[in-house]
Amino acid sequence: MNISAKLLLALLTQIFLFTKNLEAQNTFPSSGSAGIGTTTPNASSALEIKSTTQGLLISRMTKAQRDAIVTPATGLMVYQTNSTPGFYYYSGTAWTAITVKSKGWSLTGNAGTASGANFIGTTDAQPLMFKVNNTKAGFLDFTGNIGFGLQSLSSNTGDYNSAFGYQALYANTTGSSNTANGFQSIYSNTTGYQNTANGRIALFYNTIGYNNTANGFGSLYSNTAGYNNTANGSYALTYNTIGTENTANGAFALNRNTTGVYNTANGSNALYF
Repeated sequence: MNISAKLLLALLTQIFLFTKNLEAQNTFPSSGSAGIGTTTPNASSALEIKSTTQGLLISRMTKAQRDAIVTPATGLMVYQTNSTPGFYYYSGTAWTAITVKSKGWSLTGNAGTASGANFIGTTDAQPLMFKVNNTKAGFLDFTGNIGFGLQSLSSNTGDYNSAFGYQALYANTTGSSNTANGFQSIYSNTTGYQNTANGRIALFYNTIGYNNTANGFGSLYSNTAGYNNTANGSYALTYNTIGTENTANGAFALNRNTTGVYNTANGSNALYF
């Protein structure tokens, strides 16, 4: 073999080895993980990059260049340099901006809010719920119910009820248009409707009675099914159970009445027994 043939053979050999070296640098394993900056890539990754001085640089391009990509793969990501710059990924049907998650309400107060634009609440027909110690303590719903107080309206499925106070209207189920203000007011009500109670344990045992008004501590306390009764004053009509159409104005007025009807008592202790 002459000298020229030997040189040509040596040159071809170098080109072959160089080409194989380039292929090796750009070939990833068919299984397992590949690493850049690490020889022990995480087993859960297809590719792990490690560096404390460099980052990963995503392809940068204009919107027109991005839109010119032929058949982009779902999940393909680029950095767009104009027309609302930022990171975009292909969802499978369209290019979608990766937006910064909006900041939630701060526990130490919020500034820069706009009335009507910023609010605490829901944007669908689901109730706004408040809890204390993971127990229902307040809510507003789409059917006109409002409750504030631990376990108020706890079992409610009725409409247009308002409860303010610990366990107010606690057992109410389908009863509607009831208003309870005070600790355990109208506590036992289930289906009774259009009752109003103001005061601790007022109308406590009412279950199916309706159109009753109780104002005062323990007023109409024992009423269960009585209706159209009005009690104004602490312990007024306290023991009434099924009596109807009674009116008691004054502390302890008609206190012991249980089943009597159409009575009117005005004054402290009036018609007590």
